[in-house]
Amino acid sequence: MKKLLAILIFSCLGALVNGPAWVAEEGPSPNEALLKTLAINRSLLAEYELELMKLKQDSAARMTDALARQLENSRYKIKALSEESKKLRAALTAREEAQEFIKDLLLKTTVEQVAKRRIAPPPRRVSPPAIATALAAPSPSPAPISVDRPAPKQPPLPPPVAETPDRMHERALRLVAEQKLDKAVKIYEDLVLSNPDDDQAYVIMGHCYLLSGRYEKAEQAFQNAVHIDPQNAEEITPFYQNIVFRNPDDDRAHGNLGYAYLIIGDVLKAQEAYRDALAINPKNERALEGMRLIAELKSDSPGNQ
Repeated sequence: MKKLLAILIFSCLGALVNGPAWVAEEGPSPNEALLKTLAINRSLLAEYELELMKLKQDSAARMTDALARQLENSRYKIKALSEESKKLRAALTAREEAQEFIKDLLLKTTVEQVAKRRIAPPPRRVSPPAIATALAAPSPSPAPISVDRPAPKQPPLPPPVAETPDRMHERALRLVAEQKLDKAVKIYEDLVLSNPDDDQAYVIMGHCYLLSGRYEKAEQAFQNAVHIDPQNAEEITPFYQNIVFRNPDDDRAHGNLGYAYLIIGDVLKAQEAYRDALAINPKNERALEGMRLIAELKSDSPGNQ
């Protein structure tokens, strides 16, 4: 999937903010009206995304002024609706926001699946003359069966149908929502083995690695995602910014944000985040290591040699 869902998996927010797992809330949510509006927006966004994909396909064949206006209008609707949904999600609880983000991810997978079916060429149809010829062909006479001949063996069962990448994505996202990051990572590792250009898998896998403390693997996964699509670099940090916004006194949140900035090469912002972490907790190992790494990078720069 070319367009990345980056912004880490908000379901992991529950592990960082509310403990290792979340349970279903009892009773109606005070944000029920907001959740209904978000559900409506999600449905409209799916419709607009499909419309945009179709317009892009048409414009690739032949661009016209009318198509250009339709493309601009479609992009505007998607942007406006996305911004409205973003503001609404900011008023939700961390648990509700996690659940909403998972719904968005699953719906996006479905939208892209539908788009693939629409864009795919129709199956080849056999022409009527060919069908008639095939039907008119004489069938081979069946071989006589001896009374003493043993019954033929049953053919072996066909091998199980391989799971599609879309299904694997859905299964992995559900595991992320359940805080089973190691199991989710295993699925994403299988996905990138079969499809090395799956930048979505690399980004989500990178977030899971980072939150699990496997920083070298996180860096490698994020770099692979950026190599596939440079725009992914802009979509790695928002999740960590959101955690810091919700937990300004959490030195771990600032440390994770600094590491995310460092991965995409924004040294100044990484340094600022690490300083914020150390101001809260001078013994934050991640921030201390990050500051040491930044010092090494600066000492190795051409201006200091």
